[in-house]
Amino acid sequence: MSAESLLVSWRDTATRQAIVDLVRSVSSAGANYVSPADRVAVFDNDGTLWSEKPIPIQLDFTLYRLAEQAGSDSTLAGREPYRAAPERDYRWPGEAMVKHYHGDESDLDLLLRAVESAFVGMSVRGFAEEASQWLRSAVHPCWSVRTCRAPSCR
Repeated sequence: MSAESLLVSWRDTATRQAIVDLVRSVSSAGANYVSPADRVAVFDNDGTLWSEKPIPIQLDFTLYRLAEQAGSDSTLAGREPYRAAPERDYRWPGEAMVKHYHGDESDLDLLLRAVESAFVGMSVRGFAEEASQWLRSAVHPCWSVRTCRAPSCR
């Protein structure tokens, strides 16, 4: 998968070029080079068209992964957040977040451990392929339309 194919939906703007230049400068030999082990990627969805209700799309994909895990490991199926995942029950993750905002981290800790386990051992390429496949078929839980409506998802 080429870098340019990943940016196909980005407009050719100065901002895009600045991001591409930054990534190129820290990943190529030179004064700004950062070794892969020291790199951190940060993704911010503010201002995007990604659906955030009833939950952010990333969490919907993660619940899909948790449902897969629960389907292949019956010891997970009866406990949260794995119980909620196959039914796309967003109540439990939502309540976990509310509890977190009130200082109770117990359910958020469960959710974070499950999220970490959802992708253990998966390569970046494997993640990209699975996420792309999921986007092509996922249906928004409220609007009953495909999650991804871009030409690349058709």
